[in-house]
Amino acid sequence: MKMMLNRDIYNGYRSGFSYNFDEFDVHLRGEYYIGKGFKDRVDTTMSFEDMEMNAFFIEGGYSFDIGHEQISYIQPYVQYQWWDQAANLDGDYILSLVTFGANFGIGANDYTRLKIEYQTCVTFPDDGVIIPYNGDQHADLMIVRFQAGI
Repeated sequence: MKMMLNRDIYNGYRSGFSYNFDEFDVHLRGEYYIGKGFKDRVDTTMSFEDMEMNAFFIEGGYSFDIGHEQISYIQPYVQYQWWDQAANLDGDYILSLVTFGANFGIGANDYTRLKIEYQTCVTFPDDGVIIPYNGDQHADLMIVRFQAGI
């Protein structure tokens, strides 16, 4: 989930569970979330404390060991996300996204990587959902991240 600028969103909660499989160069991950209080996602008169959200995503990829000093591996992946941004309201508030990307391992540390991905919307909500990133819901995104872990 991307960082949102409006602080009202953080008055809610999000909880869920996930499963990760990382063996034999195969990466599989799935997560499911439920939440409440995501006020700015839907244009409605309902109190944001009562607004419910359901979401899940699945991701799969394969790592290729490069063995280079600067780039240790390349891991192409695909991810599917499904968000029902107002699960307890009548109407269509479902947004789904597909992401194609690659992780590039930086140096010998498995937790440092450059992540480049292309994200496109598959389905769009029909009932007053505020558009992510304050932009066009039909716009695709190219996202570049540098991630480091300890």
